[in-house]
Amino acid sequence: MNRRLRLGIIAVAGLLGLLNGLGRLEASEGAGEYLEHKVVIETLIGEGQNQGLIGMTAISEVIRNRMVERGLSAYEVVLQPKQFSFWNDRNRARAWLVKNARLADYEQAEVAWERSEHSHLTNSSTLYWNPRLANPSWAKRVTKTVKIGDHQFAREQ
Repeated sequence: MNRRLRLGIIAVAGLLGLLNGLGRLEASEGAGEYLEHKVVIETLIGEGQNQGLIGMTAISEVIRNRMVERGLSAYEVVLQPKQFSFWNDRNRARAWLVKNARLADYEQAEVAWERSEHSHLTNSSTLYWNPRLANPSWAKRVTKTVKIGDHQFAREQ
């Protein structure tokens, strides 16, 4: 399936909230790879819609770095409890996507994910947060690497 067609299907499914119903994200047989990619793209939109392509690419790098460090799939990384705040309330996240995500957001997130495979914006960061919105207790124990957009990126010491 070509990238444009896959992206269109992801966007339509995301915008209409049809795939697996609101809040249900379990991979089903035959749809697993598609669903995993869809959830990663939606994570980028939910976490970085207002951060532009570079900000989304940086978030993508964090996901990829965690995949390597933790030996997990991208899907497993983004849906780990309390790791990506967008998914802390999955029903709310789904509703937000239906209401706020545009086709252009899906396109930008797809490009960011692809670019992150070879980019080095975050200096191997595995963590990030928005200091204006959150002050996580663990932030004092990490090495800050770079600030991109509203997000501070870091890695564990």
